[in-house]
Order: sequence, then structure tokens, then C-alpha cells
Amino acid sequence: MINISRSDERGGGNYGWLDTKYTFSFNTYHDPKFMGFRNLRVINEDYVAASQGFGTHGHADMEIISVVLQGALQHRKKTDQAVGLDAKIFQIQRYDRQADERRPY
Repeated sequence: MINISRSDERGGGNYGWLDTKYTFSFNTYHDPKFMGFRNLRVINEDYVAASQGFGTHGHADMEIISVVLQGALQHRKKTDQAVGLDAKIFQIQRYDRQADERRPY
């Protein structure tokens, strides 16, 4: 059975620089009906303010799919290697180290 989880019914928060909605239980949001789907654990809908982003943080053995709908996003690994994404571009990266993600403008 397919369960529809509308945006206004999901967990999330607005932190000023980040407005986010969680599809599955994540961070402080917990809903036992939405714990993930097989190996998929996180689908977040993030709106990041200009020149803001997630500071350096760890990712352990995971793939991250980024879909940029508007603006741009930059992923930077601890090695200082940066990858920029513009609107209507998506990227799949395997992470097992420190990285940060931010909107460059």
C-alpha cells in the first residue's frame, strides 16, 4: 500500500538558514509509521538560505542524492575538493568522510 505523506503533515523545522521537511523519522521527528523504506532512511526537503549551509560534519558509508530545484549547491569534502551544482542538476555521491554542503550565493 502507498501512504501519502503531505508536506504540511511531515516533521521538520525552520532554523532561519534552513527550512526542512522530513519524509521519514529524522532528527527530533519520530513517527513509527515512517521509519524508512528498505535501506532508504532519509529523504529531506531542504530549503537553504543564500550563502548558508551545513558546516563540516561526518557521513558514514552512505550515498547522498542531491537535487537542486532552484539556485545552486556546493559540496566540499575535507580534502577541500568542491563540486558545484546548479538548478535542475542532480548528483549522487558516496560519502564516508567529513564534508559540508552550502548554497554559494
